[in-house]
Amino acid sequence: MGPEARDAPSGRELIGLSLFLAAVVLVPLLAGLALDSAARTGPLFLLIGLLVGIAGAGAGVYTRFRRYHCSADRARDRAARWRRPAPPARA
Repeated sequence: MGPEARDAPSGRELIGLSLFLAAVVLVPLLAGLALDSAARTGPLFLLIGLLVGIAGAGAGVYTRFRRYHCSADRARDRAARWRRPAPPARA
């Protein structure tokens, strides 16, 4: 059974996602902090790093969970094909 056949992520995938999210938010945040201290600009680059991290986290979650949403759509379409068609309407 491949990853497309499941309806939900496994525990291992969720742990990987949490580590991914921590890294994708912390790396730009710390880079912004380092740029702020080097350029003495205050929280400007820190906030930019935070926004980049949040955008990256959102994109990462979307791309990782899109496969489960698509597999649920395919399962619903397969079930719809096996349903009995509605009788024709009487005039």
